[in-house]
Amino acid sequence: MKSLHYKFPPRTGVLFVGPDADARGGIATVLATYKRTAFWNQFNCMHFPTCIEHESRVMRLIYAIRQMCAFLVLMLRTKPAIVGIHTASMMSFYRKCWYMGMVRLCGRRYVLHVHPAFFLKFYEQGGILRKWLVRRAFRGSQKVLFLSTPSMREFAQVTPDVEMDVISNPVDVGSYPTAKQPHISGTVQVLFLGWIVKEKGVYDILDAIPEVIKRVPEARFVFAGNKEVAKLREAIKQRGLAEHASVLGWVCDDRKRELLLGSRVLLLPSYTEGVPNVILEAMAAGLPVITTPVGGIPEIFTEGVNGYFVRPGQPSDIAIRTVALLRDDSEFARISALTRQAAVERFDVSVIGVQLERIYRPFVDV
Repeated sequence: MKSLHYKFPPRTGVLFVGPDADARGGIATVLATYKRTAFWNQFNCMHFPTCIEHESRVMRLIYAIRQMCAFLVLMLRTKPAIVGIHTASMMSFYRKCWYMGMVRLCGRRYVLHVHPAFFLKFYEQGGILRKWLVRRAFRGSQKVLFLSTPSMREFAQVTPDVEMDVISNPVDVGSYPTAKQPHISGTVQVLFLGWIVKEKGVYDILDAIPEVIKRVPEARFVFAGNKEVAKLREAIKQRGLAEHASVLGWVCDDRKRELLLGSRVLLLPSYTEGVPNVILEAMAAGLPVITTPVGGIPEIFTEGVNGYFVRPGQPSDIAIRTVALLRDDSEFARISALTRQAAVERFDVSVIGVQLERIYRPFVDV
């Protein structure tokens, strides 16, 4: 289990609260990318991990309780100007309620970063206590940040007296080469990256594979992620697709970049999303994307620039679009250049870092 020792900045400006840097998931990726911005050092930021990846639920629980206790000591010792609390739904939110309470108890302030696009659904489907906790969390915050404008507008109807803003997830474009690998005509790898669950459209991709390989026999599908890894492998075997599809499990860092740079198209036909980090990473790699117009995706994705939209739950749409991008080198090259340019201009760490400065400057004397 990780140590409780922390390296304290001379004076903590922004204390970010969220999953451990090695955790699997979007929030951990976002916090890791924040650390590459100029904002991080300029505002004397620090990251306090609240949970870890571990096979044992008991060990995860012990770590979470231990961190809750350690947080009080940290707050008293660092006296941060402001605390940035990143939350998802369910247990992530309930756990963060404790941190929000401790911040207020210590006489400090917090900014709440809300990540899932379905957070309003989480609120509406809850009982009286859950709804009260969400409203209390929002009203106790100096500002509530969403990943997309639609998500912010939805909640503006619930808590109109709360100050809200939008900030996208960042991507470090500089960690990818300045150009896509040159042999695009020989690349037939189709990639999925993310949680292997029905909601991500994984099984719709599986249904689309026979139609794709009928037209492009050399196509190779690679699934990388966690959750239902064994289930997907068994489904591929039962359908006789093992020659055309493989499941790698979770990948990160160099291996993830290698997959993004070595593929022809990324598939993410999700049923619900916030602002997926994997689309931003694909954009940085110059990799065209086939996805769905759900959640915050339409705010970062432009048809014909990043790639193409398909309807959720439509394997035939996925097959048609995939075949088109596998066959057309000129279209691939066009979208590859445009999508990387969009990543540089809108989502690079330098751009999101400036937005973080704008949001946090009123609370931090730097």
